[in-house]
Amino acid sequence: MACCETKRPASLFFKGLILLAAAGVKIRQGKRVAAARHAARAAALFRQVALLPSRLFEAAIGMKPAPPAVEAEAATTLPVVLREPMPGQPPQPVFDFILAPKSESG
Repeated sequence: MACCETKRPASLFFKGLILLAAAGVKIRQGKRVAAARHAARAAALFRQVALLPSRLFEAAIGMKPAPPAVEAEAATTLPVVLREPMPGQPPQPVFDFILAPKSESG
């Protein structure tokens, strides 16, 4: 049983990341209802992770888990106009945040 209990926080976190990415894809596709559904599910999972005593996830993504949840939900309610990238250019970000490991100095 202990094995499964230690995997649960990580599975919540990774499932939330997958749903957040899926919400971004749906926003790009213009599918607002599906985007909102994925964002809401991701937000719920990130809020569960935020209640955990471990700060491992905070170090992994460079912020507490709750702010990406709020931003994802907000992105589904605002009109998003994404331009097609020019050849050789990266696509325009959907969300106003970047998930990256927290640096040693910050």
